[in-house]
Amino acid sequence: MAVKHKTFEEIWYFLSGEGEMWQKEVNDGEPIKVKQGDSINIPLGNSFQFRNTDTENLCILIATIPNWPGEEEGKREALPVEGVLETFDELNHLI
Repeated sequence: MAVKHKTFEEIWYFLSGEGEMWQKEVNDGEPIKVKQGDSINIPLGNSFQFRNTDTENLCILIATIPNWPGEEEGKREALPVEGVLETFDELNHLI
């Protein structure tokens, strides 16, 4: 599901696996391939979405700046937005 954050930005470092990452305000809104060793900055308020494209788990180390606001506030931090990548539910028709 695509989201955007209200109060912080994130830095992602990909530990393993391969996937795709979409950010509305980056790379002309085109998804990019990500893999182990890549890092991505997600600016405050930028819509983004990602998905695993491999059989191996896509493992990501994520730093939020400032810190995640806590369990209750965190539920309202990530706002759903329209994305471009097909979601798991949308791919079920292929199985």
